Amino acid sequence: MLAPVAGGSSAFATENGGQNYPFGVNTILPGVAPPPGQTWWQNYNVYYSADRFNDGNGNSLIPGFRLDVAAYAPRLFHSWDVHIGPFGLASALVVPFVYAGAKTALTSDHDFDIGDPTIQPLYLTYANGAKTFFAYGGVDFFVPTFTTVSRRYTSMDPILAMTWFPRKGVDVNMIALLEFALAKNASTDYRSGDLVVLDYSGHVHPFACLPKLALGFNGYYVDQFTGDEVAGVDIGFEGRSFALGPEMVYETGEAEGFAIKWQHEFDTRNRPQGEQLWFQFQVPLGHR
Repeated sequence: MLAPVAGGSSAFATENGGQNYPFGVNTILPGVAPPPGQTWWQNYNVYYSADRFNDGNGNSLIPGFRLDVAAYAPRLFHSWDVHIGPFGLASALVVPFVYAGAKTALTSDHDFDIGDPTIQPLYLTYANGAKTFFAYGGVDFFVPTFTTVSRRYTSMDPILAMTWFPRKGVDVNMIALLEFALAKNASTDYRSGDLVVLDYSGHVHPFACLPKLALGFNGYYVDQFTGDEVAGVDIGFEGRSFALGPEMVYETGEAEGFAIKWQHEFDTRNRPQGEQLWFQFQVPLGHR
């Protein structure tokens, strides 16, 4: 989907701390896929701001650092009219539009362009008979556009999304994924390290007079488990970050609604540290 750190900006020349998967994007019933034959139009809007880039000890590394990213990413999510026992099949496509402004004490740059699309060719979906547990898994591919905001390499992200309703009016959610850079950035001879990412959230419906309103928490954890490489040399610089914040979800119809959420980053290493604000909404497009 949309990348909260746009490492393609020339002012932010180092690719350290960059990635393709947008941390924290999948926190609203992420394991639930459209019913067979139906398409959902999902819309993700985010503003990310960071005023420090931390080193491996959590100290500020780059004097005068500032990063601002605003992005809009529509997603078409379709479930095919196919049944394999309790399982189904689904596909999705995301095309982001990204503004990135970055500066240090010596440089400054601003870019707006189409970002790297996410191709989600085939998910295996699942829902139990009681409709209290939903999940899907597959492999996402981020394909470079080579624009000014592109990461300029292809990555592969095996992903598993889960949603559990332990009781009426309560949901618990998690997405787990790995991100593997399949190639280096040929323009810079830089290869980003591989990541493990968890997005998580939980919600309750606290007011009987507002049954469509859900309140809860959301966030993410990311840990880089291989080092970055420059010209084939491992330079380390493994990144890590943890984020947490509140989330509000409101249903306006069947499979339709909007959400507002905020995420504040803590304990960040070798990455920008900041916060991001999201506005998301979903509209079903009907049956095929």
